[in-house]
Amino acid sequence: MKDGRPWRQSIASKLQLAFGLIAALTVVATTVAWMQFAQVDGAMERLTGRSLPAVKLSLALDAGTAEATAAAAVLARSNYENQRAPRLAALDLQMAEMANIVLQLRQTLGASPQAERLDGLYGAMSRDKDLLDRVIRERVQWGAKRERTTDAVAHAVDGLA
Repeated sequence: MKDGRPWRQSIASKLQLAFGLIAALTVVATTVAWMQFAQVDGAMERLTGRSLPAVKLSLALDAGTAEATAAAAVLARSNYENQRAPRLAALDLQMAEMANIVLQLRQTLGASPQAERLDGLYGAMSRDKDLLDRVIRERVQWGAKRERTTDAVAHAVDGLA
């Protein structure tokens, strides 16, 4: 201990130990960061691969549903066959577009309860459209029959005068 060498060696060994610990902690921190980035990458992949397309398709389906509802309201106001037929064709076109969006959503969502529920709701809308068309067709037929009867009565009254 005269020349102070053991003292210097102990400081040097402590510095080397500290440097080694810092290097080891850096490796551990890098490994943890790498794993976290991998999780973030997986979340981003799910977000961009599934969630965002599903949201986009859902918004398109929402707009399509609103348009189909408006087209159904226009169809319900039909009084004549020449009004009913093109209005029904417009509603059928809107329903076909919605069916395409539902199919794309099903492909995006896969087998899920949401997809099953969406299929059920679309099926109910389709049945409601068919029922609406049947009711409007009957109303148009009864209206045409009423007009023919009214015209016949008017001609008969004119013939009496």
